[in-house]
Amino acid sequence: MAVNSRHPLWRALLLALVVVVLLAPIWLVRFPPLLDYPNHLASTFVLNNLRSTDFLFHAYYGADWRPYPNLTSEILLMILQHVLPVRIAGQVVLSLSVLALPCAAWFFLEQVSPGEGHLAAWSLLIVFNPFLLMGFLNYDLSIALCFLAVGLWLRYLKEPAAGRWWGLLAVVTLLYFTHLGGFVVAGFVMFVYGLLSRLPLKMLLKSWAVFLPGVAFLLTLVSRGANEGGSQWLPFAQKIRNLATPLLGYSFRTDLITCILLAGVVAILVAGNRELRWRMPWLGVAAALLAVYLLLPEAYASTQTDTRLLPFLFIVGLAVAQVGHRGKLLIPVALLIFGVRMAVVTRYFLAEQPRMAGWAESFAVTPRNVRVLPLVEGPDGPGMEKPYSHFWAYGIIQRGWLVPYLFSRKDIHVVRIRAQAYTPQGMGYTYRKTPDWAHVEQDYDYVWAYNVPEFSAELSAIGVPIYHFEKLVVYRLSRQPGNRVRKSNR
Repeated sequence: MAVNSRHPLWRALLLALVVVVLLAPIWLVRFPPLLDYPNHLASTFVLNNLRSTDFLFHAYYGADWRPYPNLTSEILLMILQHVLPVRIAGQVVLSLSVLALPCAAWFFLEQVSPGEGHLAAWSLLIVFNPFLLMGFLNYDLSIALCFLAVGLWLRYLKEPAAGRWWGLLAVVTLLYFTHLGGFVVAGFVMFVYGLLSRLPLKMLLKSWAVFLPGVAFLLTLVSRGANEGGSQWLPFAQKIRNLATPLLGYSFRTDLITCILLAGVVAILVAGNRELRWRMPWLGVAAALLAVYLLLPEAYASTQTDTRLLPFLFIVGLAVAQVGHRGKLLIPVALLIFGVRMAVVTRYFLAEQPRMAGWAESFAVTPRNVRVLPLVEGPDGPGMEKPYSHFWAYGIIQRGWLVPYLFSRKDIHVVRIRAQAYTPQGMGYTYRKTPDWAHVEQDYDYVWAYNVPEFSAELSAIGVPIYHFEKLVVYRLSRQPGNRVRKSNR
């Protein structure tokens, strides 16, 4: 990202290589092993086919369209599905997400200090952050849109013009519809920077006005949302350890080496650097974000409330100082670390494909448009290493399954579950309460059981196993003569 401008060909080749490396894990596989990703695909597939006579979605699901702050990726997926298969549409949206973040970081840094956009090379280290690996599509897009909005705002401050204000208003409103986290962080960054820079009151009011449509939309939803999980604060020592969250991936060793190398890079950039100049407003913004992170609970309405701030803090951290010539000299280090980390991601994506292909074979053993209950239990550990948790959602796409676990939280999702089906609590984690098997037998035709051997006796009592692959067993909940278990040859 920092090749001498006198060699545009080499710069173009390097940028093309970076793009290829970023997109490789997405396009080399059939099933990106991202936690929530299949559920997002299936939700948009259902919304697109609610009135289709090929499916029975209209009897099981509904739609409640309101100005929710989690719509952007869903609407993109719905639009793309009119011209592309749903799986390819998902890969396109994932590609947009991974390319948008470094591009937005570059644009933001160029507005902070023209000529220092090359520091955006360091943002490549957090593109495949844990939140993307957990399939949080809207949240990840909001990081990029946040810094696009802040960059446009900085450009507007330098040269105020009506067209630029309206453009900023459009991007900030889009940011609201993408994810509330990015919307709030953008407002916080602009507020703190504006105060520290002592902007005139008139300019501050014009800046804050671009958030009014999003705030108005949010106020229409306030009564619908709720903090379902309560608040939970972590010990201070754990907070400090969690600062490395944006850099976490599939390899502890690689993550540790990355953190050590980053600490060394910071030391080299600061120690004895006569060109070093601190940008006090941005240093203040970074300090304010860090303070908010330390004060926030770990869980409030959703998990990882505090650590979701850290990718934003990482990119703001790139703007806190002018580092001079050393900054350009160290860009190859950033690209080297990026290459190693992407090799780890790509290897993991490829290694998961045989297992996921075995799970996918289970969809063909059922008829279309049947009621299916996923019973999925996973060991404690990072969510980004649990691609099985929502994999059943591909059955909705491929066979029209009717499943009660589509994303349907009333304050952020459009899909509604119309059917009054029994839904055991604990899917994807641990079943602390034994399911009511009479209700399971009554409300479902099949059970997609993953890693729940403790329920095998009860499931065999109400159904017949018809597919088996590693930890996955599919049960038909009707004892018909001649049923045989089909085992995968994988």
